[in-house]
Amino acid sequence: MIAPYLNIYRTKGAFKFSLAAFIARMPISMMSIAIVFVIVAKTDSYALAGTFTAIGALMAAFVAPFWSRAADRYGQSRILAIAVPIHISALLGFLTVIRLDAPRWSWFILLIIFEGVFVGTGQMVRRRWSHVLNGDSKLMNTAYSVESLLDEIVFMVGPIITTLCATNVGPYAGVLAAAIFLSIGSILFIAQKATEPMPHPKIKGVK
Repeated sequence: MIAPYLNIYRTKGAFKFSLAAFIARMPISMMSIAIVFVIVAKTDSYALAGTFTAIGALMAAFVAPFWSRAADRYGQSRILAIAVPIHISALLGFLTVIRLDAPRWSWFILLIIFEGVFVGTGQMVRRRWSHVLNGDSKLMNTAYSVESLLDEIVFMVGPIITTLCATNVGPYAGVLAAAIFLSIGSILFIAQKATEPMPHPKIKGVK
C-alpha cells in the first residue's frame, strides 16, 4: 500500500528536496505559539500576544501569493537566498527590541518585516515535484499526497517542539528553534540545484 509513496522518492534528488522543504516549513506551525510565549513572558498580556500573532498571520497570508509568483519568475533559490536572511535578521531584531523593552511600535514594525519576507516552501516543493515528474498526473498526485502528509506532521510536531523549548530552555527558545529550522531547511533546499525548475521571467508586453 505504501509502495507508490516510496517509489516516488526513487526519482533522482526527490528525497533531498522533499526533506529540505519539510525542515524549512517547520516554522509555519511554530512561530505563532512561539511569539505568544515571548510576548506573554515580557508583558504578561495574552491580548497583546494574540494581536501580534493575528497581525503576523494576516501579513504572511497576504504576501504568500507574491512570493510564489516571484519564485516562479526569478527562481526558487534566488528568492530564498534574498528573503531568508532578511527574515532571520528582522526576527532577531524583533527579539532584541522586546528584550530591551523598546517602544511597542518597533515590535510591530519588525513583526511586519519578518512576516512579510517569510517565504514558504510548501508551494515550491510541489512545483519541484511537478518539474522532476515531468507533469505525470498520477505520480504528481502521489507526491502531493506525501507532501500533504508532511504538512500534517509539521502541524503536529511544531507546536510540541516550540512548547518544549519555551518551557524548558526559555521563552525566546521557541522562536530561535523556528529560525534554526528555517535556516537549515532553506540552505539544504537552495543546494538542490539539479531539481530546481527553470525560472520563467515575465515577457515584456505579455500579461
